[in-house]
Amino acid sequence: MITINRLEAECSRAIKKLTPDDILRVRTWKGDRGFSISLSDDGYELIEDGFQNERYTFRTDTALRKAVRRIAKREFPRSHKLRFSLTAKRS
Repeated sequence: MITINRLEAECSRAIKKLTPDDILRVRTWKGDRGFSISLSDDGYELIEDGFQNERYTFRTDTALRKAVRRIAKREFPRSHKLRFSLTAKRS
């Protein structure tokens, strides 16, 4: 669990450590909305699951961080605590 204020810093730290076998998941405390980030051949893949269900691909981590900021405002408008996990993809 992290606070919404730490989201950007924690995502930046985790994105630097991301490998092709990892998935970074950020969900609300209830677990009903969120997004996940993974590393693909084209760059970073961000999957939004909540108010909007979209899939984005970013070539740079700078563009990804900007999108995370925008999506966090939309998906977590009243959230204070978030579930933050970095896990391995299932084969």
